[in-house]
Amino acid sequence: MKKNVYIGVILSTLIAVLFSLVVFGEQEDKSAFRSYAHYSQKNVGVNNITIDAENIVRFEEAREEQRLIEKEQERIRLEEERLEQERNEKEEEKSPIEEERQQDQEQERTDEQNEPKEAEEDPADPEETAEIEENEQQSNQSGDDAAEEESKQTTEEKQVETNYPGISSYAREVVSYTNMEREKQGLSKLTIDSKLSEVAWYKSKDMQVNNYFSHTSPTYGSPFDMMREFGVSYTAAGENIAMGYPDAKSVVNGWMNSEGHRKNILNENYTHIGVGFVKDGYYVTQMFRRK
Repeated sequence: MKKNVYIGVILSTLIAVLFSLVVFGEQEDKSAFRSYAHYSQKNVGVNNITIDAENIVRFEEAREEQRLIEKEQERIRLEEERLEQERNEKEEEKSPIEEERQQDQEQERTDEQNEPKEAEEDPADPEETAEIEENEQQSNQSGDDAAEEESKQTTEEKQVETNYPGISSYAREVVSYTNMEREKQGLSKLTIDSKLSEVAWYKSKDMQVNNYFSHTSPTYGSPFDMMREFGVSYTAAGENIAMGYPDAKSVVNGWMNSEGHRKNILNENYTHIGVGFVKDGYYVTQMFRRK
């Protein structure tokens, strides 16, 4: 009987202890929960959340602005590429037209040189050339004595029988200065032609002996008739004449200051040159040809 009583007391005690433990545990859990909730609300406040949202808005605005800038830059780049492409297309369209125009001009010049009548005409007007050079003659010969002037007024035509002396140093200097002017314009040098120089000398001598100044000789006819008479062939030809110039440089300068003579000197079709100089009266003849 006593044994059963002892067992009942022990069980009652154990039950009381267990109940106390359960109640105390629940109170601790509630306390911990209240503490957690308190600190969580304290650490994560509304103000903090608001600040983060403002930063995000500013970031998005900045990123959107950057996208707009990049988009505008891309638009400008594409527009520049389009304009550049249009310019290139226009240049490509223009290039064949310009090339065709240049070819037509070159063909016209070639045709003019190859036509017999055109080849037998001096680019300068003979009458105009003679008038220009006669004015120079008057200014350079103003100090000559009356006897020499009277001698040059004779109209009697004389056949030139003097032997050709060869190419003089004056004539060679004329060729040098002429080629200098051509080189300035990017043109090739003219080759001095001994046979053409002989024809040019006889033309200068004929003007001096027969007292005339013209592209048309009373003895030989036109410069082109004269070339053929001396056996000089050509596909293009021209002539410059002058008198009264005591040195080669001055005569070339005089020609370069006259449009018709300058065209002969700078004619890209000519390949050969001949110069004839007669000191008595400083008669100079410059002949050009393309073989």
